[in-house]
Amino acid sequence: MTVSLVVADLCKTFGAGAEGVAAVRDVSFEVAAGELFTLLGPSGCGKTTTLRLIAGLETATAGRIVFDGQDFTALPPFRRNLGMVFQSYALYPHMSIFENVAYGLRARRAPDDEVRRRVREVLDLVGLAGYEDRRPGQLSGGQQQRIALARALVYGPRLLLLDEPLSNLDAKLRVYMREEIRKIQQRAGITTIYVTHDQEEALSISDRLAVMYQGEVIQIGTPSEVYAEPASVGVADFLGRANFLEAAVVDGGGPRVRVRLASGLLVEVVRGDPAWTPQAGEAATLFIRPERVSLGTDGGGEDVTLQATVVRRTFLGGIVRYALDAGGARPVLADLQRLLPGAEIGRPIPVRFQLADVRAYPASQRPWGETV
Repeated sequence: MTVSLVVADLCKTFGAGAEGVAAVRDVSFEVAAGELFTLLGPSGCGKTTTLRLIAGLETATAGRIVFDGQDFTALPPFRRNLGMVFQSYALYPHMSIFENVAYGLRARRAPDDEVRRRVREVLDLVGLAGYEDRRPGQLSGGQQQRIALARALVYGPRLLLLDEPLSNLDAKLRVYMREEIRKIQQRAGITTIYVTHDQEEALSISDRLAVMYQGEVIQIGTPSEVYAEPASVGVADFLGRANFLEAAVVDGGGPRVRVRLASGLLVEVVRGDPAWTPQAGEAATLFIRPERVSLGTDGGGEDVTLQATVVRRTFLGGIVRYALDAGGARPVLADLQRLLPGAEIGRPIPVRFQLADVRAYPASQRPWGETV
């Protein structure tokens, strides 16, 4: 992996002394050349502040930002040669699409023939060739977003920054545009930092992602790694639906831990938090995704069977989500591809899953936003 961007121990505090608020705390990550790297987290977690620090729109309190071997930390924004797409498209309504896209080139005093060539090339790249004479108000939201992207790419920036670029679009158009942005980014081959609070968006578009919470990076990995092997209960709960089962530690020293479920069943599972040292008798939380849970007696290879009662079922189009009372504080969720005969509300039914799909965490960890 050829490293393009290095962010090391980055901090940003707003205000001074006791009144100061730490928006970003010791954030570190590396981004490979040509990679689409996403900063993901709930509102207020510091992801946009981190992006603005990279762009030079905020000044770092501490830490370093290095791009292609050049220290960007104290460099003014206009000398970083970055392209940025904001949440609001910030298109000039009185200008044609051509002039909107050409704006950065004009500011750099590029020759007219070069301006025309580059604008044509980038409009073709984003699939809007022939729209040069239109105004932003004549375009759909998705088209305006692509124009904003074209304007950010037209002068050949070394790094592309996107701050919640799809938040103003409706749900169906968001899905379409995230696919378009990914295709455009790959065709351009440009190193990209993408900020979003939308988990599905981040999982679908990223080469790798960093999950942030309260100003810190909690976990970095590929979408499949972070989804299947979250580093904390907070990450597990934030990235989609999650089941949490109560258990007690029997013993554990190494990557696996033996726990006893509330039903009395003794099992051995992978320790999800690498920093956790389980102690015998300690309360633990077991995590498993709803799509890894099966119901009924049919199936094969499941290691654990719990007796439960159906309390709710919800049709969600591609799946049917069952909520079941298995005797714990939270219902167990099971996502199935179809309605299951016999799984009626109020009916008892076995809940089954494989231990390979389970991760264990200390019970002191809570989903983000949940009070203790």
